[in-house]
Amino acid sequence: MLKEKMRYLSNRGLHRQSESVFEGISNGRKKALDNWFKDQWRQIESIEKSLRSSSDEREAFEEIIADVQNRYEDFLEIFIVDEKGIAIVSSFTPHNGKDYSSFPNYEKAKNKERYMYGPYCDKMTVSIQAENKLFVDEVTLMFSSPFENNGTDYTLYVRILNDDMSNVIQEEDTHVYKESGDNYLFMIRNNRGILSGTAISRSRFEDRTFTHGENLKDGVKTSRWGTVQIKEHTEFEIRFTDPATNELHPGVQATIDKGENLDCWPGYPDYRHILVGGKGTKVIPPYSDEVWGMMCEGDIAEIYKFHGLSRIMPLSMAFITAIIAVISLLVGEYLTTAITGVIYIGVVSLAMYILTKKFIVKPINNTVKILRNIAEGEGDLTKRVTINAPNEIGELGRWFNKFISNQMYMIRRVGNSVRSEQHAIKRVTRASKKIEGSIASIEDTINVLTNNSIEQNTLFRNTQTEVLKIADSFQKNEGLQTMMREIQSKTASTSEAADSAKDVTKQVLLSIDELESAMGKAVTSIGQLEEKSQQITNIVSTIASISNQTNLLALNASIEAARAGDAGRGFAVVAEEIKKLSTDTQEATKVIEGLICAIQEEIGDTNSNIEVIDEKVKVSVKSTKESTKAVELVVDVSNSIATILDIMEDENAVIMEVSSSISDMASKSERSVRIGEESNQLAKDRIQDIMKQVEKLKKVLEGLEYSSNDLDEIVGAFQVTS
Repeated sequence: MLKEKMRYLSNRGLHRQSESVFEGISNGRKKALDNWFKDQWRQIESIEKSLRSSSDEREAFEEIIADVQNRYEDFLEIFIVDEKGIAIVSSFTPHNGKDYSSFPNYEKAKNKERYMYGPYCDKMTVSIQAENKLFVDEVTLMFSSPFENNGTDYTLYVRILNDDMSNVIQEEDTHVYKESGDNYLFMIRNNRGILSGTAISRSRFEDRTFTHGENLKDGVKTSRWGTVQIKEHTEFEIRFTDPATNELHPGVQATIDKGENLDCWPGYPDYRHILVGGKGTKVIPPYSDEVWGMMCEGDIAEIYKFHGLSRIMPLSMAFITAIIAVISLLVGEYLTTAITGVIYIGVVSLAMYILTKKFIVKPINNTVKILRNIAEGEGDLTKRVTINAPNEIGELGRWFNKFISNQMYMIRRVGNSVRSEQHAIKRVTRASKKIEGSIASIEDTINVLTNNSIEQNTLFRNTQTEVLKIADSFQKNEGLQTMMREIQSKTASTSEAADSAKDVTKQVLLSIDELESAMGKAVTSIGQLEEKSQQITNIVSTIASISNQTNLLALNASIEAARAGDAGRGFAVVAEEIKKLSTDTQEATKVIEGLICAIQEEIGDTNSNIEVIDEKVKVSVKSTKESTKAVELVVDVSNSIATILDIMEDENAVIMEVSSSISDMASKSERSVRIGEESNQLAKDRIQDIMKQVEKLKKVLEGLEYSSNDLDEIVGAFQVTS
């Protein structure tokens, strides 16, 4: 303690300076930690957006995760968990199928909340091969963010080494006090039963990486309280208590009580019971329900270990002058005063040259050399000035190193942002190409739908023409119907003329001859009717086929419009109208098909009846020549003729109904085609506008890509990794 007091008294002017130093270190490390958390969540959000917009397929998830795993160096593992808490896709495939339902992240995800759990110990972490990682142990941070894809809930998990977070606050160049400086995190409040004051980050003195003196793994000896030693890691094995009291040491306790604490003199005993000074502050990590504390400390003995040049140079010169004076007294009687003076001046000059070169010129030249490399654009930001002297030049070197470290950290962040921007530009470029392709496909589909509508309308008109021909054919057969009614009347009176059978027989034979002639005409007309009906059936089948194809094309257009997003909403409306027309067409086609089938059935019945009549007529002729019993057969013929008349009247009514339906459908079809053509033209105009916007987007993306590549080249000129 006496040694520290002597140093303090000789350098009491350093008190305020050291307070300012620790304020700067604390603020800088806290800001760096905040930025680190923001970067992690920003990167997680970027991944989440990609997953939301992808297809709900495992292959798509795997492709996205593989891509980002190579770009985000802090992410040890990225995986997706389903609603049951089971990992379905992981960047480390042996972890596929692992159950995470017991993690707090799972409960938070069910409430649609992001969460960071940890630090905590996880044996699964050390099973993952971590390349290019200086520190790797089981202490882990687990980030999670829920997302939805096609109506299904998932959660994105990211595993990060707690040592990577520790690296942020333990950046070596931020330690002004190289021999004893340490920045560490400790627990203040949590729901996991971890005692306040427990270490939750790696100590700078955990092993021999940054110090060749005592370290926690080998054991740190105290004066009277044994050895402080850890087995695996600083986290959770060290609690920052004073071994003399077993209470939290004053720096940690004051930070917990007041939210922050600054003490650079007289300091307080740490876990080694050695006086330290520094700054403590609270840290609240985002998306966490815990409160942490951060201490930036250094030993009091080193804080006030300073030998200013304003003191060293005069003392050195006084010492040299004293030596020269003694030498002059010893050899003065042998040398003249002039020679003595020359020797004195020469020795003093040489001493000044050596001292100046060692303490001032050489350190400054090293600093200038590094600055020159950086200024010329080929700067290696990993190089440092090796000045450890406890004087102004040493201070200059340490702060210069800290400045270079800050620039390196900034350049590194810019580089990461540039790479993320380049990836985003590529993703947007791919999306714009897909939109362009979808729009072209929609335009082609609209043209096909328009052509099909026109063709369908033409078929309706042709069908209407054929049906009108059939109706006209029926109207031409009105004479046949009149003749058959007369035959019916004549045959009905044969029962009254039984007394004059001979005359009646002759009259009947004559009438039957006329009937055979009329039957021939009827058969011919009915054959034509059957042929026309078959033509209508074929046309109706064609209409049904086109209607099905139109419906399918409309469905495809709707899908393409959905893929195009807002750009495809106009096309979706057109596709829906065409789909509705197709549906109406299908229903009308079914009605027509049913009516045609009915006609064909009636035609079949007519043919059967005519065949029966023909057979009966032949029998009647033979019987009439033999006997007057033909009257009974003629009566039967009369009844059959009546039946035929009824059938022909029904067929005529059906044909007229079909003609009316087809006329209505043709009118609707013409109106729909006209509306469709107008809508299609509007859609095409809209497509052209969108294509122009896509072209503008391409130019903007090209400009962004050029700027991004240019910035990447600028950042690449600096070496930020050793």
